[in-house]
Amino acid sequence: MSKQAPIIKLNPELGDNSNLNAKEIKLPSGRRIETSSHQTEDLVEISEPDGRISITIRLTEAGPVMTVEGARLELKSAESISMKAPKVKIEAEEEAVIDSRGKLKVNAGDEMAIHSEKDLVMTGDLIHLN
Repeated sequence: MSKQAPIIKLNPELGDNSNLNAKEIKLPSGRRIETSSHQTEDLVEISEPDGRISITIRLTEAGPVMTVEGARLELKSAESISMKAPKVKIEAEEEAVIDSRGKLKVNAGDEMAIHSEKDLVMTGDLIHLN
């Protein structure tokens, strides 16, 4: 039987707004959750036992900004994962792989550029150009 985790109030009984600057929760693992408020944003940070910040959530006037740093980042979903933005950039220092067990489509509403510093290899039963 699982136990319910205790509820931790980050801002207990705020009588006035002058006490919003910094709150900290120390977890049994040695990690820390810190919250703070600044003039234009609220900040939530999760730090590792060695002090490295692994997750930062900035709540800004323009909307939330989340930064995750660590050895790996996994996104898993039983249905789908969608990304939607005016610009999307994926940058890998060593290797990038897109692997689909089904169809893979790449569509561009405007010009598409493919560049390689070395050979460009395309394999398939039939390659249609134009």
